[in-house]
Amino acid sequence: MNEVTFPPSPNWYLSSILACSNNGTVAWGSRNAIVIAKASQDGKIFKYNIIPNAHLDRVTSVAFSPKFGEPDNNFLVSGGDEYIARIWNLDTCNAHMAYSYPDNKQKIIGVQWSVSDPTMICCITTEGSLILWYITHGGSKKISLGKLTATCLSCCPHNSNIVAVGTKIGLVYIIDIRGSGTIMYKLRGHDVEIASLSWCPTDINIFNTGAKDLLLASGAKDRSIFIWKAGSDGRYETEIILPTGPMDSQRHRSKLGTASGGWTTVCWVDPNRLLSSSSWGELISWKLSAATKKKPTCELIHASHARGLFCIAHIPSVKSSEDESWRSENSVTVWTLAQDRQVVCCKITGSKFEVVYSVPTQGGYVYCIAACPLDTSRIAFGAGDAMLRLWNLSEPHENFFDVTQLWQKIKGKVRCISWHPEKENWLAFATGEGRVGVFDTNSSKPPVLYRQYHRHTVYTLGWGPAPKSEHFVLYSCGDTELVYYDPEKPNKDPVCVRKKECTEFSWKPDYSCLAIGFEDGSLTFLNRDLVEYGRSTYFLKKAIQCVAWHPGSTATDFNFSPLQHYLAVAVNSPTITIFDVQDLAIESSTNNTAERVPKLVAVLNGHTAKVVSLAWSPHISGYLVSGSYDNTAQVWKVESQELLGTYTGHTNPVHCCMWSPLDPDLIITGSADFTLRIWRLSEQPVIQAVEKTAQKKVRTKKSKHKTNTSQKEHSTDIMDTSVQSDTLDNSTVNGMETIKNIKDQQILTEVKSINTVETKKRKSKSYTYFTSTTKLLNNKSTLSSIRDLAKYVHASEKDGKSTMEVCLEETNKFPSFFGGDDDLTNILEKEKSVHASQGQHNMVTEMDIWTNNLKHNLQEAVKEKRLNDYLVSLAPCLSMKTWQDMCEAYASQLIFENNPNKAVSYLLCTHKIHRAIEVFKDSKMFREAYVLARCKLSPEDPLLVKLLEEWAENTVKEGYFEEAVRCYIKLGDFSKAAKYLGRRKDLASLQVAAELALLAGDQIFSDSLAEESVTEALLNSDCATARGILEQFSGIKYREVQIDAFEEVAKVLRSGNELNKVEDWLNGKFRKTKHNYELISVMKFHWLLLQIPWKINSGIW
Repeated sequence: MNEVTFPPSPNWYLSSILACSNNGTVAWGSRNAIVIAKASQDGKIFKYNIIPNAHLDRVTSVAFSPKFGEPDNNFLVSGGDEYIARIWNLDTCNAHMAYSYPDNKQKIIGVQWSVSDPTMICCITTEGSLILWYITHGGSKKISLGKLTATCLSCCPHNSNIVAVGTKIGLVYIIDIRGSGTIMYKLRGHDVEIASLSWCPTDINIFNTGAKDLLLASGAKDRSIFIWKAGSDGRYETEIILPTGPMDSQRHRSKLGTASGGWTTVCWVDPNRLLSSSSWGELISWKLSAATKKKPTCELIHASHARGLFCIAHIPSVKSSEDESWRSENSVTVWTLAQDRQVVCCKITGSKFEVVYSVPTQGGYVYCIAACPLDTSRIAFGAGDAMLRLWNLSEPHENFFDVTQLWQKIKGKVRCISWHPEKENWLAFATGEGRVGVFDTNSSKPPVLYRQYHRHTVYTLGWGPAPKSEHFVLYSCGDTELVYYDPEKPNKDPVCVRKKECTEFSWKPDYSCLAIGFEDGSLTFLNRDLVEYGRSTYFLKKAIQCVAWHPGSTATDFNFSPLQHYLAVAVNSPTITIFDVQDLAIESSTNNTAERVPKLVAVLNGHTAKVVSLAWSPHISGYLVSGSYDNTAQVWKVESQELLGTYTGHTNPVHCCMWSPLDPDLIITGSADFTLRIWRLSEQPVIQAVEKTAQKKVRTKKSKHKTNTSQKEHSTDIMDTSVQSDTLDNSTVNGMETIKNIKDQQILTEVKSINTVETKKRKSKSYTYFTSTTKLLNNKSTLSSIRDLAKYVHASEKDGKSTMEVCLEETNKFPSFFGGDDDLTNILEKEKSVHASQGQHNMVTEMDIWTNNLKHNLQEAVKEKRLNDYLVSLAPCLSMKTWQDMCEAYASQLIFENNPNKAVSYLLCTHKIHRAIEVFKDSKMFREAYVLARCKLSPEDPLLVKLLEEWAENTVKEGYFEEAVRCYIKLGDFSKAAKYLGRRKDLASLQVAAELALLAGDQIFSDSLAEESVTEALLNSDCATARGILEQFSGIKYREVQIDAFEEVAKVLRSGNELNKVEDWLNGKFRKTKHNYELISVMKFHWLLLQIPWKINSGIW
């Protein structure tokens, strides 16, 4: 056997709940905690650290820093079902930084640390609010994606400006985060909720080499995988359909039911290899290339999960198009999570697949543990995830564990278990709902359930002899009753042994005596026939929590153990009491059984909270291990009442404990931190109890009050939470202090909200700096201190000033204004705290100037987003660099507060010209950005052209075509200028548009616009303008006849003829006279005049 830890289970059906770092460190979210797994030096056993209470509610996503492993860069970002994302320093397992959504109703569903821009973290909420968090200066930018329900998030590893978001309706959003954010594409391939997104490790299209299409794979709650060209035209490259049946035919596999729906998770580990889950819980690989584009081939990687594989992660690697190594197959380490609560790691090298690590996890408190009395290498333990697990300790358990899960018909928390003393395959269990049953561990059949009798939790279960019988029955204690079931009659009501106030029981190993504990702390003893004998002891005054008999013989005893009659009892207190009940033995020569009394032999005081679990060593007589609500397990040598060691690896109460049946130096403990741990006694230090101070209770549920106060309280709780580690440091843990008296130096990192803090309005009247101390100075109760002060001042005139200071430091009867430097510092800190709580931050700043603490004050203001002009103006007092840093930080704050005008001014003060122009541009203030660029930049700077292009594109979207035309003319793009001005249908715009098209050399488009302008002129009866257009654009000269006809019609209409006559005239039916002709004749005559030259002198044709 060896030391090992079974960690907590990951949260189900979240595609980014698991993350891998560059150096192989793995992290996942479990309930509201974060589990960190690091490989040991030999690479076989993983060491686990747990960050408890990382979020108020369930952790939903984790991601490592791309620079993880570099000095001072071991960071992890996490998000949960709340509005706060946190960055954790894994060197100390403390929070390093936090971001809070302005709307505390938001719930973060995904976080991603950008690989291409390590200074940026993307967060997405279920409501579709995308936040870009810039961690270097604490700034952020919000991009609203409209009304949608987001399910997952993935940042492009090749282009930091592209982010993909999966939605509940099956759409994949491709977003350009530059500026205010633009939705590039809405990709429709799936019809159901998107489950997972994964980018290709190389930026080129592996199906069509040469094009940088930035391929993206998407999986959903169906059986299809789409591969999209997200970086180019947004169309899908190919579709992959999952196999309909299991690829592993060696054992029966269960498919995800229709109630839970399908779940296809994808992970692109290598350019030519895409991993995905199957509907049967298998990990499969798809070979991708130009040859397999239409029909990719798949192969089975492993089938180590029984059902429901929902998350895949691998050690990251990003390859550029210049790196040709992507064409060769490299070794890849992949981790998978599934519904069977197994965490599996495998290595893929070419066509070879090898599972290198597989560990079971628990999804609830570990309540009970017991070893089979006939086959001691088999142990069973029950947890709050409605599962009973059997562990074969005889098999090696470094990277693989022989654990069998029993779950049929349990349907509740497994609170207690008991092996049958004669039938090694019978294992009884009881749940938190009062259900009692027996499993046959050699069979796959469901358990035999006994008749439901208990209505609430069953606390203790154990096999014992039936009264006046040789066969064994099952005793159970619950609802303050002790009863026993007959295994041969499972449907029969149990027989009651004690009706009221029973809390615990335990049979002596030889089944000669039954000890029963009660709520009032009394102990009663019954013989084999359940007849009471001896006197009950009332020494203990609190409810009995646990009773444990010493074994009759241990491995070190030649015969029976001299301590075989010892009984350890734990009550609802930190003490453990040891009784010697030898006088109650059946072999006692005393005939008067009523006079037999248990003898008190020891009281063990070492815990600081109630003890709930006890176990005697089967190897060495007198060795006892205890588990307590102070999160520790202690080992005692009972005869000398000596504490041998204290294990502090758990972060929550220890519910169960037992000695390893194979190794006397190993102990197994289960805890409310969801872990089962095997640890060595020889490596645990002796830690004595110290008085436990009152501490603020850790919040585990969401506050109903949506205020900043609750947020600050929770941030404090997170920081005050110790971290669970497999290795013990010499520090104060859980209210315990080491023998070496080494002080606790726990590193606390203060997490401040990024939200803008609303400061109270300053009142016109001035404040005193010392509000609380002034009251103390004028308090009559301190008059005696005046006498002391006068005495010491008078003495100082004779003995010197130093004597006065010493005297003042020795008294506490007057305010510390007149004390030493430390007293003055303390009163300043107290007053600053009062001012800060009242929002008087300027007064705090002024007091910090007195104490030369201005730099720290400015740094705090930057973190809390409350910089102002006054604070920035003080920065030059420190240095020019500090002033520049404050200007940049204040500019970031102003941008966050939607005040770009002022932000630009501060950026220009520090000569951040390009950044200032970008701020104007991001705020859609293109005029200001262009004018600023013209004033500050060289005329040849390419940014001027880029600004004009973006300005024009933006104004076109908003419908300001004239403004866009001016931009395009400045750019020399007359074609686009004509195109957009031609959208205006007024005469003047059409004329100018036609001229612009002519300048661009587009004769066809120019004539088209000119024709439209002629039509518009005729609609306005402006024939002169129409003729002018014809003279300017010869390509539409044929429209002149239309103008002539229009003028003739207008002339007839002006003559006052009736409409019916005009109609006849137009149709050629009007009676011809000397002065009246139909319209066609008039037009012919007019055009004939234009064709025959006019001879002026003769006046003839």
